[in-house]
Amino acid sequence: MKALKELEKDFRHMNSLLIEEYEQAVKEFKKEEKEKGPMKEQHDIAKKKMLTDAGFDIKKIEREEEKETIAFQKRLAIKRKELINRKPNLFIKSQEKSLYSQILKGDRYSVLTPFGACLMAPDTKLVESVEGERGNPWVFPYDPSQIKIMASGHIGGWTCWQAYGSAPPPTANIWFNFVPDRTGKWDFSAIVAFDGFYVLRSDDSWYNCRNAWVKLKATARVHQYSWQGKKNYTLLSEEESNADYTRLFNSTEWMDTSGVLQAGDITWILVTITLEAMSSGSGTYAELNFQSGTANHILPVLVLANLA
Repeated sequence: MKALKELEKDFRHMNSLLIEEYEQAVKEFKKEEKEKGPMKEQHDIAKKKMLTDAGFDIKKIEREEEKETIAFQKRLAIKRKELINRKPNLFIKSQEKSLYSQILKGDRYSVLTPFGACLMAPDTKLVESVEGERGNPWVFPYDPSQIKIMASGHIGGWTCWQAYGSAPPPTANIWFNFVPDRTGKWDFSAIVAFDGFYVLRSDDSWYNCRNAWVKLKATARVHQYSWQGKKNYTLLSEEESNADYTRLFNSTEWMDTSGVLQAGDITWILVTITLEAMSSGSGTYAELNFQSGTANHILPVLVLANLA
């Protein structure tokens, strides 16, 4: 059994590899955006000229879009206040965790709780309210039992027929450690509770190609000497071209993985959660929020381990 200092060293080393990969992806995205910037501006100018030549009043269209955007922002501010100030259900989640632990513990199952977590985001504003040890672009939350993270992105302009890249999504890496007492194939079930909300606004027309989307994905995998058993999960995927709504996302998800393990050696179970919220076109909006207020968060309830 490794001492706590050794586990902490392993934890930081494994996170450093993920952070390095994420940092490189952010650098590449920013470089690509800088290179594409002038091309996007030229595209917008050409698109507006084409519509003007066809007899459309571009200034009037933009004024109307601005009015609609202001009205939407006012409605969203009211709705956001309700969503942020709603009462948290941590008591219920605590009861669920206690119930699972009591029912499933014993000779067959081992119950694991989070060892640590690392949040990464392309924009520090998306994790600025998280209390923890900070770097760029990462945060180690002081409390890994409650993950606070969100996503929101926008591609402006007149975007029909226009290619664009996307930044690496805000990501939460949640780590559980385990030492198998027997050699063989081990199965793991990660139970994670999600309490949050998402916003989609888009009003597509033939000339503006607007759309907005949110995606919530997860992977679960096992590491002992090397990575094993990676499984991918899509928990939420919504895309709209003509919509304007805000919805809650409250769900407890089970994510399974497995690995062939050697008895007595440290094993890590990693649950990676990625958030994507993006809108394309002037006046559009997308947000996926597990951060604001006390009721919105991701709770790693526990991981169950058993010898298959």
